[in-house]
Amino acid sequence: MTLQQMRYVITTAECYSITSAAEKFQLSQPNLSNAIKDLEQELGIQIFERKKSGVSLTPDGAELVRSIQPILNQVQRLEDTYKQPSSHRISFSVATQHISIVTEVMIAFMKEQDPHFNEYNFQYLQLRTKEILDYVASEFCEIGVLLKNRENRVLDWEMEQQELDFHLLATMRPKVYVPKQHPLAGRTKVSMEDLAPYVYSHYFQGIDSSRDRFFSEELVENTVAKKTITLTDEMADASIGMELNTYTIGSGMSGENLLEEDYAVMNLDTHQRIELGWISRRDHELSSFGKRFLDLLTEKLDSMQLD
Repeated sequence: MTLQQMRYVITTAECYSITSAAEKFQLSQPNLSNAIKDLEQELGIQIFERKKSGVSLTPDGAELVRSIQPILNQVQRLEDTYKQPSSHRISFSVATQHISIVTEVMIAFMKEQDPHFNEYNFQYLQLRTKEILDYVASEFCEIGVLLKNRENRVLDWEMEQQELDFHLLATMRPKVYVPKQHPLAGRTKVSMEDLAPYVYSHYFQGIDSSRDRFFSEELVENTVAKKTITLTDEMADASIGMELNTYTIGSGMSGENLLEEDYAVMNLDTHQRIELGWISRRDHELSSFGKRFLDLLTEKLDSMQLD
């Protein structure tokens, strides 16, 4: 197995599509498909399950990705070091869902660190929930920050399988966001039944719809919505929400951004609770950057009123 074959596998897994991955490598789709088939034959396993809608990792493929990602990460670090032997470039990576206060904390962290280094590589990646787990497990990111439903045992199981530890930071009630012109905007509490007639927006979590609900960023399973809009972009979510009067479900931690000016936030009538936490590889010792980032995140949470 070559490094290039490893890159083919990782990129295809991230894209969920051989065609999209081929475009990134400037290859034809048949050439990349044949390269992956050659590797599958060499290793004696099936890496991807191929469907009309794209590809997904098989259990053997997922295990292969977990094994080769640290190798590629180490190769990248070596290349960064020896391509610029005189530099002292440092790096730190965080993976997170679309959580605005985490963005605020990362901005504060980078502003604090910037004067101390001539070169650095800080990565702040807003990803799908499953990708966050994969990126931390594979050592691509040191820390992952995510919100999860306290009753989501599937997500707990997935973290256990990848040997990830979840460190609880805060617990809160689910909230509903609606534009201030929405018919429900004046209420303090709504039920799922109240929301049923309205358009529901939520973030895309992958092509495997059977698993989508377990990795949803919206945290409470929505079985009443008849009209749904699926998005990947935070700005698009806000813009479409304002134009189409959609609602979404979140934590209520909007942070200091424009959302508070345009949206009303209400309690969702449910016994369920949301947990905010950070994840790391089991027994991983945090870097000084990781510790400082978490200090800033904790300070931010301490300054907020969480319900």
